[in-house]
Amino acid sequence: MKLVLKFLTNPGTLTSLMLLGMIALIGALHNHAHFTMDKDADAYVRQWCRSSVENKKICVGYGSSYD
Repeated sequence: MKLVLKFLTNPGTLTSLMLLGMIALIGALHNHAHFTMDKDADAYVRQWCRSSVENKKICVGYGSSYD
């Protein structure tokens, strides 16, 4: 028990747990934002690329092949 307590109170362990917790929180917030979006950001870009012939040329120029 003393060894476990010593391990859990080690600054290196606490730092690792805090970083892991922060990454998990950011990931959860990111996923929540995607689930509550009406459209994904790619949908806006795709819609803009398909809106005119000039925009299609720009999108193809950036390496995308939008119809």
